[in-house]
Amino acid sequence: MKVNIILSKTHEASITDTNILVFLFKKIKHKIEPSVVEVKSYKCDNASINIFIGNLNPLLYSFAKTNIFLADSDIIQKSNMYMLRGIDYVFTKTSFMANHLANFVSKEHIINMGWRSTDLRMSSTEKNFNKYLFFCHNNSDSHIYKKIIQ
Repeated sequence: MKVNIILSKTHEASITDTNILVFLFKKIKHKIEPSVVEVKSYKCDNASINIFIGNLNPLLYSFAKTNIFLADSDIIQKSNMYMLRGIDYVFTKTSFMANHLANFVSKEHIINMGWRSTDLRMSSTEKNFNKYLFFCHNNSDSHIYKKIIQ
């Protein structure tokens, strides 16, 4: 069975989730062939399943029989919710995200997995919550954090 894993290669959490999925597919006894595809592509190989991680691209829906969206609250934007129409199942990591997406997708198609992938940046950082007002978890937003502190 062929599976397209579609992600933004610039988003670290999506890359981590993809690595976990590929590892899990290798552990399964059934022959699953994962193929990693950039979300900005306009085509990909035909597959049984497309798994979109964090971002959606409706141009790729027709390349698989089943389309699954692994929702990430850090990535998905409200302006992109219309793209959920072509998705067969939405997997969420938190119940908050499942409740939020219930406004856009029927509840029968939402599955809350409770999956939390490891944030590799935070695990190596020593946290002192008495010293800081808030903990900045995303280095790409550091310019915003600096403005808030100033």
